[in-house]
This record gives sequence, C-alpha cells and structure tokens, in this order.
Amino acid sequence: MKISIKDDKVFLIDVYALFSTDKNIHPGSILSKLLDTYGKGRINPTDAGYYVFFDEMPGIQFLINSKDIPQALQNIPDDVITEKQEKEILNLKKARISAIQIFCNNEF
Repeated sequence: MKISIKDDKVFLIDVYALFSTDKNIHPGSILSKLLDTYGKGRINPTDAGYYVFFDEMPGIQFLINSKDIPQALQNIPDDVITEKQEKEILNLKKARISAIQIFCNNEF
C-alpha cells in the first residue's frame, strides 16, 4: 500500500494487496468479474497504465495488469485513445487487476 500526502492530508491511496471492495474485488481479480460486478467501466490511460473506473464510484479506479494487455494496445495516451481501443481493452476479460487506487477527495 502506498499513501500519498499533500498539505498534511491523505489525498491518494494505492492498494496492491490485502484489500477488497465490499463486493470482493481486489488485486488479482479478473477484469470480467470487475465489469460483471460494477457494470460498464471506462478507461483512464495514465503513465502507470490503464485504470478502469465507474461513474457511480467516484474516486476509485482499478489498474489493469499491463502484462495482460497486447502490445498494440499499450501506452496509448489519454488524448489519443479511441473509443474502439477503449472497448478492446475492456474486452480483455481475463486481464487481472493489479492495484486499486482510492482518491480521498475524488480528484482523479
């Protein structure tokens, strides 16, 4: 777990193990289980990789293990990724979640 602090306040928590959502999604869960549990997700491309987030769950996002993403779909910047590419990533049903990111002030 990594906790980021700014102005003496926690603003971000990165969870890599030993955490599960109330619906039993945790690092190691597969993408299809995440989407079946929470519904239609969206992709947030970052330098760390692709996070899946849900409008109904502001401030929480799930990092897809980059090893489970085909080379052709890796490292696409957020200002270039297309809707088709986003759908292709979300269709990687066996991809694993490698981390959960929790924003304490819904700032992502």
